[in-house]
Amino acid sequence: MSTRDNILRRLRRGRDGWRSRGPSAVDERRPDAEVFADYPQGSEKAVEQFETKLAALNGRFYRAADLGEAARTLEDILAPLGGERFIAHEGSLIREVLAHLPELAWRIDGEEMLAATSDAFSAYAAGISEATALVARTGSVALNSRDAGGRRLTVLPPIHIVLARRTDLLPSIDAALERLGGDDLWSNAVLITGPSRTADIEKILILGAHGPKELHVILVG
Repeated sequence: MSTRDNILRRLRRGRDGWRSRGPSAVDERRPDAEVFADYPQGSEKAVEQFETKLAALNGRFYRAADLGEAARTLEDILAPLGGERFIAHEGSLIREVLAHLPELAWRIDGEEMLAATSDAFSAYAAGISEATALVARTGSVALNSRDAGGRRLTVLPPIHIVLARRTDLLPSIDAALERLGGDDLWSNAVLITGPSRTADIEKILILGAHGPKELHVILVG
């Protein structure tokens, strides 16, 4: 038996063992609130923790009381980009926010461009997506391909802007994974923790090495 066959056999055995244990296997795990000392207790604590964690990762966080304030925040982020064009996933929250920015409509392409080439995606100055969940403990954004408009929208433009509702803010990765769910309407899920970075060369941190140089998160509500 080859090394590859041996690895696959062990993976199948582990998978089958998990299936045979059924849903009760999840119940055997300790709740995150019992495991992590910094597990946020309460909605406001979760907001504060997410803001702190994201700032430590060089991400930028904005609170918006309502859709109008979220629209003004988005406009402020995009203003320095001049006449550049942007691409946005057509999620419900994004549509509601952009409805307050009719003067920007001509510069923002929607889902009709999601089938465009990667070169075309790279030409956009910013990509705007809607979070499936935000993770307070790690300052992460959880996205699936259905809610985010495909992975390229979150990777190729140099600036990534995420809109989220207050109800999307969850305390832990476990809670975010439950929110992501297991339906068959999406093919990819990702946790984004700050802008793209690497320190491979002489231990010097470089942002934007493998994706967006900037990550902006606007929390609405």
